Amino acid sequence: MYKMIERKIIIEGEKKIVYGLQHEDGTVMENVSGNKKEVERMAERFTEMELAPCQLNDVLTDMVDTPEGYAQL
Repeated sequence: MYKMIERKIIIEGEKKIVYGLQHEDGTVMENVSGNKKEVERMAERFTEMELAPCQLNDVLTDMVDTPEGYAQL
């Protein structure tokens, strides 16, 4: 099961919130997107697909490298 996580960062003096994913086994992928709804959708979809934590980085990389980006979820 995946869940969305939130982290506050400072970029050029401005506070921003970025979202990441965490698997129930403790695997974390931070700074996935600044779009909360997008990461929530990813967490739901990856949980439905039973995506293995060892595949998370590859899946996110593949998604970024396509014209549809994360919208393909």
